[in-house]
Amino acid sequence: MVREKDKKEFLNVVETSRLLGVAVGTLNNWRCRREGPQYLKLGGKVVRYALDDVLQWLKNRKIKTRDTINE
Repeated sequence: MVREKDKKEFLNVVETSRLLGVAVGTLNNWRCRREGPQYLKLGGKVVRYALDDVLQWLKNRKIKTRDTINE
């Protein structure tokens, strides 16, 4: 049984697109090209993203600038 608080650990495609600020179509394209955050395929067209995976993916995309190198 999935607890109510655990439901927010997984995002659907629309929630993930909103969090990342990209279109749903962009997420779909990333999945087809095996880019973007990791995802779970639960069968059929059901796709979920673990919130932790999405946040880690964002963190890994951070680019250091000259101003932040010495921080």
